[in-house]
Amino acid sequence: LGQLKMLEKLDLRSNRIKKLPREIGKLEKLEYLDVRYNHLLSVPVELLNCSGLKTLILSANGLKVLPDVGQLKELCSMSVDRNQLISLPNLRSLSCLQYLNVAHNKLAAVPSDLQDLDQLKELHLSISNMKLDFIHQVDSLVDKLKGKGVKVHLDQTDLFPARIKSGPMPRRASVLGRTFSFEKTTEDG
Repeated sequence: LGQLKMLEKLDLRSNRIKKLPREIGKLEKLEYLDVRYNHLLSVPVELLNCSGLKTLILSANGLKVLPDVGQLKELCSMSVDRNQLISLPNLRSLSCLQYLNVAHNKLAAVPSDLQDLDQLKELHLSISNMKLDFIHQVDSLVDKLKGKGVKVHLDQTDLFPARIKSGPMPRRASVLGRTFSFEKTTEDG
């Protein structure tokens, strides 16, 4: 792989890959990397040597942590959705980033530096795994991003469990400026 120094596009999606070789960092001209739908648990730090990388797709793997992708100054599009990420590295220095998909991970809080991405045009984010303490941060972030013209896709599907065991289900709740109504079922009693 390291011999392909002029390679610009590498599409390895859906190949059951468990590990990317460190030689990937020798692909000096690489602009597009797609390794979605594999079995990656980590990304080699050598990937950061691909300084011309513009599109990085790491979706639907088992990633728990990302290397400091902030070093990829040319990155315009990054998809890391459907992984196991608990947090994101600092993204503030990604001044070219226009598209970011971090939905369906295990993010515990909102990455505060998302509002500093001046070129960002579209963001996909889930709040289903965030602690309720951090959900107000999402509301503030969404307002700021929408004010800058960013198209925000906010997935809230798992925000409320079907049944709350610690007490009765509320009749109404308001989260992120949206009101949810709940009806009793025969199962609820």
